[in-house]
Amino acid sequence: MLHTDPQPAPSGDDALRRLLDLARFSTDRATDAVCWLSEDGVVVHANAAAAALFVRERSDLVGRAMAGIEPTLLPAGWPALWTELQELGTTGYQARIQPAHSRAIDVEVSELRPS
Repeated sequence: MLHTDPQPAPSGDDALRRLLDLARFSTDRATDAVCWLSEDGVVVHANAAAAALFVRERSDLVGRAMAGIEPTLLPAGWPALWTELQELGTTGYQARIQPAHSRAIDVEVSELRPS
C-alpha cells in the first residue's frame, strides 16, 4: 500500500525534522544495534538492540561517551579521527568490539549524511 500525503512537501527546518523523525523511527525498529553519536563521540540516541548488546538500559547509554561504554570501538582521539575521516572523504570505518557478555563482533562506525 502506498500512502501519499496531500499536504505540500515541507521545506527547511520542517523537512529536516521530518527526515530526522523518520530516521529515528527506522532506527528504533532495527534489529541491528544502532547508536547515534555526536561529533565528540557521545551517544545521543540508541535503539533497543544497542542496549541489549551493551547490556544497559537505553537511557543509560544516552549522554555517555561511547569510549566509556565500549573502549575498543572509539579511540581516545575520536574528534581528531573523525575530522581526518571527513577530510579524506570517508564517512566511516570498520572496528571490532568485545562486549563483556559476548564474543567479538565486527561493527561499522559511519556518518549519516542526508542527501
